[in-house]
Amino acid sequence: MSIEISDQDFARLLREKARAGDPEFKYGIGYCYYRGIGIKESYIEALKWIKPAAEQGHVDAQFHLGYMLSLGEGISSDKEEAAKWYQLSANQGHAVAQNNLARCYRDGEGVTQSYDKAIHLLNLSSGQGYWRASLNLGVLYESGTGVEQDLATAKLYYQKALADSALGNDPANEADILDIREKLGKIDTMFVDAEKKAVAAREAERTEVFISYAHKDEQYKNELHPYLQMLKKTTEIKWWDDTHIKPGEDWNKQINGALSKAKIAVLMISANFFASNYIWSEELPKLLEAAEQEGATILWVPVRTCPYEDTGIAKYQAITDPKKPLTKCNDAERDDVYTALVKRIKELLKPLMPE
Repeated sequence: MSIEISDQDFARLLREKARAGDPEFKYGIGYCYYRGIGIKESYIEALKWIKPAAEQGHVDAQFHLGYMLSLGEGISSDKEEAAKWYQLSANQGHAVAQNNLARCYRDGEGVTQSYDKAIHLLNLSSGQGYWRASLNLGVLYESGTGVEQDLATAKLYYQKALADSALGNDPANEADILDIREKLGKIDTMFVDAEKKAVAAREAERTEVFISYAHKDEQYKNELHPYLQMLKKTTEIKWWDDTHIKPGEDWNKQINGALSKAKIAVLMISANFFASNYIWSEELPKLLEAAEQEGATILWVPVRTCPYEDTGIAKYQAITDPKKPLTKCNDAERDDVYTALVKRIKELLKPLMPE
């Protein structure tokens, strides 16, 4: 059986208990004066009870005294004294005190400014589930204030703030939640914009032609060389194959460097091509990804008849009919294929060439 009492009677009982010196009841009646619960609101009267409770080590009273000193409620504002009481409360693990003391260190209010101390305290507070601390950490990481800018970390803290927003004695209201959601939306937009810029930058670096072939089909790559040399002499188009690797150079590094610059990939297709482990696992996936995401173009030349339909190149148009690969062409017909290829290369790279 429970007995309900009025706020007035509750405040009166607290005052009687507080006079006996218990800091819990001192803080209780002080809080009633602060909020006007069962008694007339008065910051001055609140301080008369909250300060002694704080001096006795009551963690909530220490935080509250710091808060009143910070805002100048019932007493002249004193940032240094406020920080002192926040520190005492924070030392006892008070999450809101840790957050507020972190703001003091962030802004240099009442203490010497220190982002390291601010972030340490915010992490302690956030770790206890205080959403404002997570929100403040998100803001620091988003702006790069006191830490290296890290949008991914900022997003994680905003998500934690949202998840913890209903916890504790200071839950977020609708406006707070809306603010967090807007920050998350902004972060997502920044991610998209950053990725677009990165892709554009990578696209801008792609200005060359990459020749991919199996060594067993080197004859046909060598037949293509004179046409590429002509193209190089009449334009500023650069092309690359593995014959450009000099003795002593890191061949894997050189190939990857050339792959990253490839605006056009010329693939000399045959069963030998697909059978090459390096082409299959390294060159081809990177070239297909560049075509999908970074504006590269796939031009493939059927060298020998092979079942290419289930590979990644099937969606791209061959430079000539796959039913008549180079091995089935006479010299004149292969000349026509190579000529068509370099003409297409020139057409595709023309926008990149200076006027």
